[in-house]
Amino acid sequence: MKRGISPLISVVLLISFTVVISVLVMSWIRQNIETQQERATEQAAKAQGCLLTEPYIVPASEKGICYDSDTQIRVIVDNQGDTDILTMTVRVLYNDGQADVIDKNITLGGLTPLNREIFTVDLAKGTKNDVSSVEVIPEIAQGVCRDSIDKFTVPKSGIISCA
Repeated sequence: MKRGISPLISVVLLISFTVVISVLVMSWIRQNIETQQERATEQAAKAQGCLLTEPYIVPASEKGICYDSDTQIRVIVDNQGDTDILTMTVRVLYNDGQADVIDKNITLGGLTPLNREIFTVDLAKGTKNDVSSVEVIPEIAQGVCRDSIDKFTVPKSGIISCA
């Protein structure tokens, strides 16, 4: 006669196995939820910071964009927002579709609200006459603010001289 596991022991083992699996699943779910909450908090902080970020390219009439030479332009950016801008990416777009992308570090730890920064940009892929537009993309403590881009479109008359 074969002897198997008694019904009482099998029930205890089955319940124990079920409890262990339940604890593991609940632990995994809790970790997953906490990770998602952290990501959501970080994204909300970045979104809020970016909403308060407002770079502004000073108009050409005030020599906010002008040229020093055929291959060098000057861009003046005001921070009209409420957030410090740590770095700025300046993207120069040319008439032929090419682009120069230049990361500019801002002096003294950031461009604070209601202050101005002057960038000198060397044109690697063309001359001042080839530039169609200039964009500035700010980066704050929470990350790059792609929705806070300011764009200057070069008029048909071209970029004016800084002199």
